[in-house]
Amino acid sequence: MKKAKSFKQRNLYLRLVGSYVFFLLMAGIIFLGTLAELMHIVDHYYDDFEYETLTVAQLDAMEQQVNNIISFAFGGMLLAFLLLSIIFAIVMGRRIRNEERAVEAARQKMLADISHDLKTPITVIQGYSKAIADGIVPEENREKYLNTIYQKSNHLADLINAFYDYSRLEHPQFRLKTEPGDLSEYLREYVAGKYEELELAGYELDVDIPEQPMYMPFDHLELRRVFENIISNTIKHNAPPTTLYVSMEYIKEKRHVRIRLGDDGSGIPEHLREHLFDPFVVGDESRNSKHGTGLGLSVARRVVEAHGGSIRLLEPEETSWSTMYEIVLPLNRGSV
Repeated sequence: MKKAKSFKQRNLYLRLVGSYVFFLLMAGIIFLGTLAELMHIVDHYYDDFEYETLTVAQLDAMEQQVNNIISFAFGGMLLAFLLLSIIFAIVMGRRIRNEERAVEAARQKMLADISHDLKTPITVIQGYSKAIADGIVPEENREKYLNTIYQKSNHLADLINAFYDYSRLEHPQFRLKTEPGDLSEYLREYVAGKYEELELAGYELDVDIPEQPMYMPFDHLELRRVFENIISNTIKHNAPPTTLYVSMEYIKEKRHVRIRLGDDGSGIPEHLREHLFDPFVVGDESRNSKHGTGLGLSVARRVVEAHGGSIRLLEPEETSWSTMYEIVLPLNRGSV
């Protein structure tokens, strides 16, 4: 986490230096252009006189006057340039400090959320195991207590895995391990593998994946994580017999693949839609409903963006389904 924070701060400073250098470059061009125009005006100023009719004293006075004008103009432009540089540095410095505060606030919130999410199952495990060890749990309730401990330990493992995935993807050294493959066949196999599990749980599937091969390099493990996180999120927040929708389409004009994953369940509350892909947003709600960590969609977004694509939640007017996620991935030239 310290490395990630240092990397983000370094990026902020690089942006400041880059912006400042760009400003100096543009201001220098304007400065030199103005100076050249001033010298051009001076040349025309001399053309308006007939030197043969002027005395030496008049020529000296005229030259002194021109030099004064040039010095005054040059000094004014230099002063304006320095003032603008100082103002620009102050404004950018404030902006960088504000962004640093925002980064630090987000880090502190993340630590608080992680602590909160870990504390609940640990407290239950400690309390129940202590009660069993102290012999104060009746024999007929021991199995119930042990099952609760087991469930909470699984939940704790899920939390730790989610935090690990998120921190790993946020690390500046994270890189995809891409391999060429047929994305159509890949998604078809994934859905086929989930079919029995969803059917046994009481969910239905509506699938529309074309037979047309769509070859591209992608990280097979990480992209599976994207599909898994979205579908798991659907199952956690929608009771059966909810129908899950999976489709894929080739957008020829842009040479992109569009994947849509949705459901006809209860939908997503309006106040969560805007920040749905931010870490712990759903997790804040989950602290009352005891569902998930709020990191699944953040991980999905990071993986999709690492592939050069985008992911978004469609607006209600864009789909007839209650919830619909759209993933757009670029295909290489000649892939289809």
